[in-house]
Amino acid sequence: RDGMVIVNYAERARDESFTTTPSVGVSKYLKVINGVLTEVNISSQITNRAWKWVKTVMNDDAVIVPVKKDAFTITLKEDGSVSGTTDCNSFFGKYILGDNTVSFSEFGATLMYCEGSQEGIFIQSLGEAQSYFIDKDNNLVFEIKFDSGSMVFK
Repeated sequence: RDGMVIVNYAERARDESFTTTPSVGVSKYLKVINGVLTEVNISSQITNRAWKWVKTVMNDDAVIVPVKKDAFTITLKEDGSVSGTTDCNSFFGKYILGDNTVSFSEFGATLMYCEGSQEGIFIQSLGEAQSYFIDKDNNLVFEIKFDSGSMVFK
């Protein structure tokens, strides 16, 4: 469809044995780019859904996890706007998607102060995101500029 090959299949969940019938539906979108078959992402895979921040893994192997589990969310809307929550405030802004690229801009937020909040590192990392993909566990992953790390959302 539209120059893309769509592959649908089922696989087993991470903790399921090989004797279990695959039950997790997966769709992959492939396109020939510069003569190479390449997996691409399409916006409908990630929009209109609240994604929860799981962790950020830096290229030096440092891992940042939210202290307040499930407090950090992000929702990308089809109109190019983004909104979400942190451990302290709500935020909003704009985003642009390419085949595998993403950029965020015009962030704004409510103005509560919360001691020890991880909001700053979360918003800064989002602002530095440059690409995205859906991993084999159906997590949304934003890769941070200069190959400095990646943010994982479930």
